[in-house]
Amino acid sequence: MPQDHRVVENGTRVPFSCENDRFQTNTRLGNAHAPGSALGAAGQRPISGVPENTRSLWLEHVLDKWEPNRKGLYWLVWYGTDGMPETVMSAVFEDNEASELARQLQDLLSD
Repeated sequence: MPQDHRVVENGTRVPFSCENDRFQTNTRLGNAHAPGSALGAAGQRPISGVPENTRSLWLEHVLDKWEPNRKGLYWLVWYGTDGMPETVMSAVFEDNEASELARQLQDLLSD
């Protein structure tokens, strides 16, 4: 059975959250992924999918457990319909890198 990488809060695994050795979904910022779920989503909806009936890809706020005062961190996480993360490797980026990512995606899509 795969390891459960959801964040633990008050002894309970939090659906639509992800945690690894250094980073975790910041469940104190942003929007809920689904009704009754934790905060952490940077947007109002997933980038891909519908949480209730398909896997979904989310842009999330991130907490750096080694440097908890760092702000403006994000990552992308795939979740199953049960709110279990399907990816646990992290590619965390900051605000300025998110702007560059948006520029490069815009360039790609405008060609």
